[in-house]
Amino acid sequence: MPTSKRVIVYTPRAEKDLDTIRFYSIKHWGQRQTTAYMKDMLKRIKELAHFTHAPHPIVLTIETVELRCIYAGQHAVYYNSGSTAITVVRILHQRMDAPAHL
Repeated sequence: MPTSKRVIVYTPRAEKDLDTIRFYSIKHWGQRQTTAYMKDMLKRIKELAHFTHAPHPIVLTIETVELRCIYAGQHAVYYNSGSTAITVVRILHQRMDAPAHL
């Protein structure tokens, strides 16, 4: 249930993932479709900030970090849910082997 808002933090790898997705999409799908796709993806990520506890189950534990996942279009957004922040760790295409890239 939505309540207080937490901050969204992107790791450097997640920021690079966004850039890679943006450049690939522009090259293959054009500016209009890329803008719509990125807008939808960022909206899904921002929605996470409104929940006091993560609405998605833990999908992976890397070292001691529990990661959760949401899907945005063809991409899986892996994140860690903390009490004051959501940390987006990676944004990978759904066909990628997540454990190998996390």
